[in-house]
Amino acid sequence: GAANPMEINGSVRYEWTGKSSEDDTYFNIADCDYDYLATLGFTLVEGRNFSRNFPSDSSAFIVTEEVVRRMGFADPIGQRLKGEGKEGPIIGIIKDFNNLGIRNRIQPTVFTLENGDPSASAFGEWATLFIRYQPGKAAEALEFIRNVHNKNHAGFPIQVDFLDEDFEYQFRTEMMVSTLSTCFTIIA
Repeated sequence: GAANPMEINGSVRYEWTGKSSEDDTYFNIADCDYDYLATLGFTLVEGRNFSRNFPSDSSAFIVTEEVVRRMGFADPIGQRLKGEGKEGPIIGIIKDFNNLGIRNRIQPTVFTLENGDPSASAFGEWATLFIRYQPGKAAEALEFIRNVHNKNHAGFPIQVDFLDEDFEYQFRTEMMVSTLSTCFTIIA
């Protein structure tokens, strides 16, 4: 996948059947591969994930619950979206999540399958690889990642971040700001 799930900020104006001409709704967009949503633990609430068994998924969409609310469809699976040179059906709906950090309102987000060819990298030299590892096995996973990287891409830099630590940092920062705000309110 390409995007850190807490930093999805690109937006596209989509069209769909029944959309009002005055509706200027934009949805956040993220390109991903077949395993991105499952690896990061997104909850599928309806429909299905992207699948290598369906070549047509290269033009399909998976959307969040907030997208469905804004579209106003009672049964969104199979409804078509059109935008950014791609048109196709909604095949799945995932539970809403904070895609711009915990301090921001949940945004409607659309996922598209980037490059239907799993052997090709559409993300270029700045590719991001998300890896889920067993709890308590971070050191072993990190050693394995570094070994594979050095074997295949020696000389190129690698940066490893832990999404749970990113989220925990955001949460701690938010709690600290909240506490300081309460203190200032009491003092005032």
